[in-house]
Amino acid sequence: MKNKISIVVLLLLLTIGFAAVTTNLIINNQAKIGISNDYDVYFSSASTEAGSTATITNNGYTLNYSTKSLVNVGDYSELFYEVYNESTQYDADVEVTLNVNTIVDGVDYSDYIQIFRDGFIDGESKTVGRSSSEEGNIGVQLIRPVTENIQLSFTVSMSHKPIEQNSIYESDEPEDVCDFTEESCSPNDIGSKIKFGDEEFYYLKTESDENNRIQNFIIPRYNLGVGEDFETPTNRQEPTADGVTKGIIAFQNKRMQTIMDDDLNPIEVEAPDQVGYWVDDSNQLKSEYGTSYPAYVYDSNCIFKQYIDDYISYLNSMLYDSKDYLVTGRIMTKSDIDELMNNGDYALSRKILNSTFWLGDASSYSHLYISPNMEDNRPTTGNAIFYNKFGVRPMIIIKYFGK
Repeated sequence: MKNKISIVVLLLLLTIGFAAVTTNLIINNQAKIGISNDYDVYFSSASTEAGSTATITNNGYTLNYSTKSLVNVGDYSELFYEVYNESTQYDADVEVTLNVNTIVDGVDYSDYIQIFRDGFIDGESKTVGRSSSEEGNIGVQLIRPVTENIQLSFTVSMSHKPIEQNSIYESDEPEDVCDFTEESCSPNDIGSKIKFGDEEFYYLKTESDENNRIQNFIIPRYNLGVGEDFETPTNRQEPTADGVTKGIIAFQNKRMQTIMDDDLNPIEVEAPDQVGYWVDDSNQLKSEYGTSYPAYVYDSNCIFKQYIDDYISYLNSMLYDSKDYLVTGRIMTKSDIDELMNNGDYALSRKILNSTFWLGDASSYSHLYISPNMEDNRPTTGNAIFYNKFGVRPMIIIKYFGK
């Protein structure tokens, strides 16, 4: 009997011990749920137009944004950014706060500007799903005349917290973005995302070519990483590549002139009045480019064409079925931008046209069109002499040859 009692006591102790261990395991697991090891939310990208600056701090939790010079009533500057939730397990509740320094040289310009926000609204939180991002933008417009040009600085910060889940997600759901490296894509909505592996694009339109082949037109999400800020071109999209390619590399007809150096010795230098390869010695448009401006001049004479050709070759190498599809591309035209703007959705157009880049149309013997310039709260085309610097962002065309 004594032995039986000892066995019962031992079993009770084991049961209590097991229960204690089990309770401890559950508590530890709940603690892990509360503070997930992979939980982090940060600004993943920021871009703005030429003349403005946007930088993300090292920890990714703050953006510093400075507008371009605001001169005339209606002048507009805009910041585009993305908030990324790195967690594979939890959605995040995110609030983005804007702090504007409206005092310039002792003058308070708070009554001279109007601020527009989209995506993340001041004082309101927004859910950012696990392993996904949400876009936001902030615009500032001059609404009253000023006596001198002003540039305003902004600090954009965020606060966030994980949203409690009843249980940990068992697996990640695939992002709802079609990837041409894995499948055939048939997008319908302007601005929807298309992927080639890690490279993302915005869908623009679908048309048939002269042989009734289907063509999907898409535009890279960012400029290509080429130009003076890239000693070794990446030939891939780079979020920081806004306005880094001097247009002078598109001009092969460099004119030289003789000047005297400091020791009064004659030297040959590039003349200040460079012209495009599309004009003759009399600055008249060559017949192969048409009879009047604007004239589409993007061809093999354009030196940055090599970067675009390399990028197109890269995309072709990634196609899941190269027998049925072919990737081609070109620099966009002024009419391409106008067509995008004519859909009337200016917020969508600003989202797509989130950088300044060269177009393929010349507007004179020494000017190329660029896009976008901000006017009246909408992106439009403008023109610039080649000494300015803007990005390289081609239109990509995917042709379908299957039955």
